[in-house]
Amino acid sequence: MEKRGLKKDKSKISIKFKVMLIALAIGIILLIGAICCLCKGSKVDFENRIAVIKIDGAIGVESNYLGTSGVSADKINSYLEDAAKEDSIKGILIEINSPGGAVIASEEIATKINSIKTKKPVVAFIKDTGASGAYWIASSCNKIVAYPMSITGSIGVIGSYLDYVGLMEKYGVNYNQLIAGKYKDIGSPYTELTPERKLVMQNIIDEIYNYFVEQVSKNRNLDKNTVKGLATGMVYLGKDAKDLKLIDYLGDKEYAVNITKQLANISEAKLVEYKEPVSLIDILRGVSSESFYFMGKGLGNELFSLQNKNSLDIKI
Repeated sequence: MEKRGLKKDKSKISIKFKVMLIALAIGIILLIGAICCLCKGSKVDFENRIAVIKIDGAIGVESNYLGTSGVSADKINSYLEDAAKEDSIKGILIEINSPGGAVIASEEIATKINSIKTKKPVVAFIKDTGASGAYWIASSCNKIVAYPMSITGSIGVIGSYLDYVGLMEKYGVNYNQLIAGKYKDIGSPYTELTPERKLVMQNIIDEIYNYFVEQVSKNRNLDKNTVKGLATGMVYLGKDAKDLKLIDYLGDKEYAVNITKQLANISEAKLVEYKEPVSLIDILRGVSSESFYFMGKGLGNELFSLQNKNSLDIKI
């Protein structure tokens, strides 16, 4: 009985051993096959790539994991620099879904694209919205692709701030601030916007507007007066923007990718999305720090901080 049981145990072990050997052999064969495919058939994938860089949200505003979304010019420009240096990257696709944002941040990204596009093609793809500062960025690319119903244009500048003067007078609140310099507190919500100060602020906005128009005119190779006629702050659907020569093609992302490949003189390419890796620890850290910040921040502190900074907000 013992010998028979021993033989059965040995036979079971033998079968398991054979199964393991077969599985190992199959695994080795599959691994060798995969290596061969990579070495033989995927040469194009490794040599030809297109960088996809997304501009999603307000320009000049960082994401904070609590709902505020946006993009940093420094971060976008670091992606552009990396893509420009990488030999395997043959072209860059800027995927835009943004209403615009800060003036300087928009200009910084547009300037970086202008410095790259003569070496590698840069194509803008406007999804839902590519307006104002985001359109400025798009205009700096070699070509622009948008959906027929995408929102584009909105070439203009807006400056705004809240004025609490009337409210303070109603409740008998006096504002006292010592300044050195006639216009040091211009744009403060606690001072009246006199005709003289309004003229000063309007001149600043007009200068930014003229510079915006000039840059779009230069980027799109359009007459400055033509661009000025379109620069009313009006938004245009993609299909109308094409007729007005504000964009080049109507199409989806795949179409934009194909345009990028054409400009790069390649037939096949692998898409590589540039994005910041986010870990669970980063999310928890962001949530906890901002939660405690807002919990401890009182209304009095907020009012005090407001009176110590210029609240004029200029965006494109």
